[in-house]
Amino acid sequence: VAPTVETIGPNAFGGCARLKRVDLPQSLKAIPDLAFAHCTDLRHMSLPKGLRSLGGHAFEGCSQLEELFIPDSVETKDELALAFCPRLKAVSFGRGVATMGAHPLLGSSPGQMESRGEAFACQGHALLSEGGRRLVGLCADESLYRIPEGVATVGRLALAHRPRLARLEMGGSVLELEAAAVACSTGLAEVAAGPRLEEIGRKAFFNCQALKRMTLTVIPERIAPDAFAMSL
Repeated sequence: VAPTVETIGPNAFGGCARLKRVDLPQSLKAIPDLAFAHCTDLRHMSLPKGLRSLGGHAFEGCSQLEELFIPDSVETKDELALAFCPRLKAVSFGRGVATMGAHPLLGSSPGQMESRGEAFACQGHALLSEGGRRLVGLCADESLYRIPEGVATVGRLALAHRPRLARLEMGGSVLELEAAAVACSTGLAEVAAGPRLEEIGRKAFFNCQALKRMTLTVIPERIAPDAFAMSL
């Protein structure tokens, strides 16, 4: 990429199956949606220090990518940017990231994960925001998962596409499951909801085909008509 380029087009390198390495210029300010999606042989990526935004699905499906260091200059990181990168081992979020879309690591399970800023925190394999009150995403394949105490909102897709997840325990602080929060976790068999759960959003448990039991301490005030579509 030429040394004066400040942005590249959406899907610019998307689907380049033989692409192994890209050297991005320090002048680059934005990586748009799908820019490197499904570059299935991409192994190395160094983001320029002046980069400001990372688009949605930017590296989705990069099945050989092992690590990504996001510089402090990045302020926005859109949803699913590193989704379905099965060999991803380490990711570091910069200090500048203030907004992040739905689960940026959906279907990925990096063994090492850190957030160098204050807007987001890593607790175990969980990515949290809003001072720990919102679960952005689970980044590990666990058979039993207890949502950390203090989490009030389970975000969109936060626990989705975790086929090994068999039992989910919400605890006493969870108030809301957003749309598709646990969708397509096809091995999920049991859910224990907490006493303060108020809302189950659209398709929250979509396609959880193994779900057999959901224990409710109280009946939530709002349950979307399709909350359990293709489940139960």
